[in-house]
Amino acid sequence: MTTPSTWRFVITGAACPQLPLRLLGLFAQRELIPRDVAIRCADDTLAITVIQDALDAHHAGIIAAKMRALVMVRDVREERWDHDCHPPTPCPTLPNGAFQPAG
Repeated sequence: MTTPSTWRFVITGAACPQLPLRLLGLFAQRELIPRDVAIRCADDTLAITVIQDALDAHHAGIIAAKMRALVMVRDVREERWDHDCHPPTPCPTLPNGAFQPAG
């Protein structure tokens, strides 16, 4: 088992009101409360970023796989997140360029 660390999940999907709740439900099933959640909407796309502390690589992979299984999800990227080296700008740029990360 790997050492728990902070993980960043970057999700894009259909602009469906259920998507953020379903994604957060995957953390709730494991009794986890994300440290940070950011949601942006443009046209028909949601860009969602979730920062989760105290998660090992195995469980981060399981959560990401469950996210990918949701029909409304188009893409999921998970990565170890070193918050000391990265500014707190969690939202990705949407495909149409409507949102630019700050910083």
